Amino acid sequence: MLGLKAPASGSELRARGYEAGARMGSGQFGYAVLVTKACPSGAPESRTYVAKLQKFRHLPSEDKERMQREVDAMRSLAEAGHPYLVRFRESFVEGDKLCIIMDYCDSGDLAVRIKRQREAQVQRWLAQLIAGLD
Repeated sequence: MLGLKAPASGSELRARGYEAGARMGSGQFGYAVLVTKACPSGAPESRTYVAKLQKFRHLPSEDKERMQREVDAMRSLAEAGHPYLVRFRESFVEGDKLCIIMDYCDSGDLAVRIKRQREAQVQRWLAQLIAGLD
């Protein structure tokens, strides 16, 4: 299981049409939350993404620049459409947080998957990871 925690408030996300769900994890600068967004043109379906919300407004300028480089790298990789990387969708600053929207991988994270697989599969994944970095 993914180890989901209590739902996030989501006020930063609602302004952009996302509904916040369960919190997936947290780190030094922020946290990740599962979000849904209705499909365009009134379709009844919605899409699930992960939103990475990071403290932003009150950070030192060097941390803001590092985060901006991260977003720029994700955006350029998304434009290239690499098959082995989680797809970046958009980013925006809302309130005091930088929000990064990415595709949701419903199979869990890589650490969990590695623990469950045989060595040959992990070697294939490592080759794909290296290809993605290239």
